[in-house]
Amino acid sequence: MKKIKLLRGLALVLLIADIAYSAYAIKKFLESKVSAMYYEFQLSMLLIDLTKYLTIVPVLILIVLALNKFMRRGYFSTGGARAIRLAGILLMLQASLSPIIHYFTSYAGKDALMIIMFVQEAMLPLCFGIGLLAIADFIIRGNKLKEENQLTV
Repeated sequence: MKKIKLLRGLALVLLIADIAYSAYAIKKFLESKVSAMYYEFQLSMLLIDLTKYLTIVPVLILIVLALNKFMRRGYFSTGGARAIRLAGILLMLQASLSPIIHYFTSYAGKDALMIIMFVQEAMLPLCFGIGLLAIADFIIRGNKLKEENQLTV
């Protein structure tokens, strides 16, 4: 249970840091006084940063909720597994939409190298999303085995 508490604490710290960074980036952008050309570049970078950071907020909230359910109800909590599954789906959705958002908001250009970079950047969240779905599936299958074991006894 100590590892679950540690993981929950880490997720809460990431959530707070994520929200704080997003607020700081918006404040910094609004306070800046730059030329029109640099303004467009800075706006595109802000949009790219915010899509990354703000789409992670619901995923982190779901992970924290799932960990809370695991701490209260044990490791085979169906509600925790559902929250983890939803977090995985949201993370995969964010990873899938991120290259598209980057492509349309990027001021740097729309050449093939930039598209490859955007897709490569989205691979880690996609892998984590698939991993969360696998973990949720293990928990659900473990819950079924636990119920079957209780019925046979």
